[in-house]
This record gives sequence, C-alpha cells and structure tokens, in this order.
Amino acid sequence: MKIKHAITAICVAMFSFCATAQNCQYEKEFTDDNTGKKVKITVQVVLARLNNNPLYFKAQSIGDDRRFLKMRYYKYNDFYFRDDREVILFLTNGEQVVLNPRVNPNESKESKLQTISSMVIYPLTEEQFSKLRNHPVKNFRYYVATGFVDLPVKDNKQDQLMKILKCID
Repeated sequence: MKIKHAITAICVAMFSFCATAQNCQYEKEFTDDNTGKKVKITVQVVLARLNNNPLYFKAQSIGDDRRFLKMRYYKYNDFYFRDDREVILFLTNGEQVVLNPRVNPNESKESKLQTISSMVIYPLTEEQFSKLRNHPVKNFRYYVATGFVDLPVKDNKQDQLMKILKCID
C-alpha cells in the first residue's frame, strides 16, 4: 500500500512540474564572452494588429538586472512610433505600465534605404517587469500627432507578453 501511495505522489509531482514548466523558445541564448553575463532573446510574439499588420514583441535580458521589450511594427503610409513618446500597456487587473523608448543617438531617422519595418526598444524597470510578467495586457495605447490611439488586445493574445517575460526571468 505504501508503494502505491509513493508512486501516486511521484506521478502527481511530475504532472504538476510538467504543467507549470515554461515552454520557452529563444531567438538567441548565449553567454557574453566579455562580461560573462547570460543573454536571452525570445522569439517574437504577436500582441495585436496595427494598420492590418502584426505588432510583434520579444523580450531580452542581459544578466539578472537588465530587461527589455522590443517592439517591431510595419511602417504603413509613413507611420512610425516616435522615439520620444511613451506607449502604455493597460493590464487586466486595472493597472497600467508606461514604457519609455530607449533613444539610440547613433540611429538616424533619415535613411537612403526604404525600410518596411522598424523596432523600438523599451527598457524595463523591476516594477514594470513584475507587473507585465504577472498580469495580461488588455489594451495598447500609442500616441499620434492628434492625440492617442487605443488598440485592444484580443483575449487569446493577452498573455503573450507574460509568457515571453517569464522566459527571461
């Protein structure tokens, strides 16, 4: 009888471990030779659709203390996200997370090459990371010349940021 209970306990433990295991996929995962810090970059996930095109996000960590969200979007009719304006993620628990883009002083707005997509990088504070890691996103707000636009996130996409952020924890 004791063996039966032990086997049952082991099976329950294995099932709960498998059920909570994170299925992470990485675009890159390596240790930086110069700093010795582990770098993880997740594959991109779709959060919503913007101008009929996917709005992609991926997460990146450098060591244990630096985390980023990278947003890729398609330029449509000269649409772009301004690098001096925040975006706001509204969470299902009523909180919001304001993300300010990292400005790259070496990056030029004017380019001879026509690009069809662009990326904006948002550094995450520990508080922002914790909120986004633990709560689904229901709405995405970005700013335009005349105000702002709220982009709803479909129910089946609301936990996408949570999933990739758990992969860089």
